[in-house]
Amino acid sequence: MESVELDAKRAKQIVEIKLQEKDIKGAICFSEKVQSLFPELKRIFQFIGNLDVHVYNEDEEIDWYSVLGVDPCADLNTLKQCYVKQAKSVFDSQEAYKILDTAWSILSDKFEREAYI
Repeated sequence: MESVELDAKRAKQIVEIKLQEKDIKGAICFSEKVQSLFPELKRIFQFIGNLDVHVYNEDEEIDWYSVLGVDPCADLNTLKQCYVKQAKSVFDSQEAYKILDTAWSILSDKFEREAYI
């Protein structure tokens, strides 16, 4: 059991490194592989697995709606509920929380959200 725990900690570190390097697709890919090997792992891997990242040309623009797991037509209440739910699942991952917080700050601000659309 200790071996699985050590492997899980190492896997989480690798995902954190990929997120720091802004390699979100790599983090998703790696977390999906790790999740299949260690199904008992949750939190960070659930969040990363739920990220649906869309990359456009060189801009590498992230679909912030997908980060929060909401529809672009969602109201502010729904955005907040999804943000809080996701924040609870990633509280121990600083890099994942930064991504989530960026999504929230963009989509919760009326003017930034209009500019993002």
